[in-house]
Order: sequence, then C-alpha cells, then structure tokens
Amino acid sequence: MSPMIDRFYNGVSYHFKGFEYKGLATTKSKKPCLGGDFYHNTTLYITKDLNEHPAQLFGFYSLGNSVLNYNNIGESVRSLFDPLNFRHTAGFGIRGAAGPALVDVYFSHVLKKLPTDQSLRFGLCVTLKFY
Repeated sequence: MSPMIDRFYNGVSYHFKGFEYKGLATTKSKKPCLGGDFYHNTTLYITKDLNEHPAQLFGFYSLGNSVLNYNNIGESVRSLFDPLNFRHTAGFGIRGAAGPALVDVYFSHVLKKLPTDQSLRFGLCVTLKFY
C-alpha cells in the first residue's frame, strides 16, 4: 500500500498531468477520499530557458498507472506494471517564479486513458517554496 502522505497527495504534488484531481487514482466517484492503493508515474521533461525572463518553456511526456484493489495484492502489482494498462499524456507549458512560488501553466493531450479516467486539457500548478 502507498504511504498515507502519497495517497493524500496523489493528484496534486505527484499529479499526473492531463488528468483531473484524483481522476486517475479512483474508479468509484473519487472514493476513497485519500486516493488509490498503488500508483506510479514517470515524466520526461524537456526545458528551454527564456533569455531575459525568469521563466522556462517545457514539453513533457508522462506515463503511469493506478490500481484500486484491496482484495488481491499480487494481481494489483501485476496490473500496475502491465504496459497495456499504462496511461500516456504529452503536452507543453511555461514555468516561472512568482515570489516564493513556482508556477506551471500547461496544456496536455491524453494519448491513452481508461474508460473510468477523467482527463484535463489545461492545468495550473503552484508550488510554494519554504526556506
């Protein structure tokens, strides 16, 4: 099972771009409220600094999966890493600093999803930095 902190933030800090908040992690009306049991996400970023501006352009490709099954851990792990079940997204955006925050604005296109997934085309992600 995922640690509690990962389950709570699945869809936010570890979010899979291109899917709604908890739109990938659950299959039953966004329940349980703390996300799915097992998940993985790998993202490849390509970035380009913008001269004269404290910002970057970026492109990304993400793949991952989420499994919600309390009954059979072995089957859940096999399903989690089965390439036929992976979700895929690609997109681009701009990232910049705004005071103590790092702000990402991006557009995404879901290349593959499952029927229960809830996709998203536009996203805004703000990460606060504490020193």
